[in-house]
Amino acid sequence: MLSVLLSCAFTALSLGGLVLVSTRIIDQTRAQIAADAAALGAVYGGEPAAQEIALRNGAQLMSSATQDNGVQSVQVRVGRQYATANARDSWAQQLPTMSP
Repeated sequence: MLSVLLSCAFTALSLGGLVLVSTRIIDQTRAQIAADAAALGAVYGGEPAAQEIALRNGAQLMSSATQDNGVQSVQVRVGRQYATANARDSWAQQLPTMSP
């Protein structure tokens, strides 16, 4: 009888641990997907588009910035997981420079 109870307790603890780990992995994946989509949205629609896309993907936009070279950087959060993504318009004409 004691061995059955110990087996049940061990199984419950193991399953609880698996649930925590899998939730973390799922949230991290969802955050990265939302960050990628929000960064692409920011390229063409600015921060309002990034905010809308993040929300539609179940994420919260934490920050959005435009770098000097036209790269859009965003950070989003899903649950306790954060993800960052960068995007730029590769179809836009790049200004010529003096460097080779």
